[in-house]
This record gives sequence, structure tokens and C-alpha cells, in this order.
Amino acid sequence: MNNLMAGILLLACIIGFQLAMRYWRTARMKRWMDRGKQALAQGDMDAAEDAFRRCVALFPLWVPGRALLGAVLAKQGKLAEAEEQIRMAAELQPREAAGHMGLGMFFATQRPPRVDDAIDAFSKAIECNPKLRERLAREPTIQHLRESERFRGLLE
Repeated sequence: MNNLMAGILLLACIIGFQLAMRYWRTARMKRWMDRGKQALAQGDMDAAEDAFRRCVALFPLWVPGRALLGAVLAKQGKLAEAEEQIRMAAELQPREAAGHMGLGMFFATQRPPRVDDAIDAFSKAIECNPKLRERLAREPTIQHLRESERFRGLLE
């Protein structure tokens, strides 16, 4: 009977420890996310990058952290790493349109634009949410894609 009670007590301690660690990591991630957003609002890209990297380190599968890190990296001209982060954000939620839209916008706004990659990403976004056709048709930042027959076909 003592062994059973000791086992239950040990199990309760392990579960309690795991819950406390998760709470602590979540609280740290929220603080870093707030710092990153504040740095982004102030135009401090280095501080924003550091904060969002810490968010990703704490929760590697958390999509908003990866998407924001990718956006900051893109603004800094670190396009290869930005693409990696934005692509990962889209792949982590393949049935959510937002990640594919973000990836499409990333490709469409590069200089020079990566038209085929953008159209592929937008196509996946439309598969997830067909109503996005209307938004893409009105989006001013990607007007140059309207020259592509493939993009016009996607909007129909």
C-alpha cells in the first residue's frame, strides 16, 4: 500500500511540475511576444527579431511567432531565412488560408517578384477559403500579378 501511495504522489509531482513548466514557458513567450510587437511598432527590427526568435525557441510549432519572425526578417532583407519561417508557418497549418496568403504575399512583393511561387501559394489559400478570390482581385500590392494569365485564371 505504501508503494502505491508513493507512486501516486510521484505521479502527482511529475504532473504538477509539467503544468508549472508549461505555465512558465507560456508566460515567458507572451512577454517576448509583447516585446517583439513593441519593438516592431518602434521600428527596432533587431530587437523585434530577437524577441520573435525567443518565441519560436519556446514554442517552435506556434504559427504567429514564426509568421512575425518571417515578416521581420523580410523587412531586414534576410529573404532566405524569412522564406523559411513564412513557409514553415504555412506548412504548420496547411488547411488554414492565412499562412498560404502570407507566403503568397511574400513571394509577390519580392523584387523581382516570384510570380509562379506566389500563384502557387495563393492557389492553396483559395483551396482553403474560396472567398479569397475577391480579396486577391482587389489587393493593390499585387496588381502586377494581373499580367499573368495563370493568376487571372486563378481569380475566375
